Amino acid sequence: MDESLTHVAEFAAHAIPGADEVGVSLAHPSAVTLHVQRRAVTAELVREIDGLQYEVHKEGPSITSMRTGRSSKL
Repeated sequence: MDESLTHVAEFAAHAIPGADEVGVSLAHPSAVTLHVQRRAVTAELVREIDGLQYEVHKEGPSITSMRTGRSSKL
């Protein structure tokens, strides 16, 4: 599955205007405690930014997107 998600991330990086790098993460949206799994990134910088959101600060644009169902762009 991770290989497929890597292809999705790479496609999105090319298909979304203004997107330089992309990450794909999975989470159960109705979970009381959000448990996020990073599954694919197109650059190490995305992995680092996601780590700060998911593991250090427990907040950020990606987490807000997961909770609201709206996309975000950094």
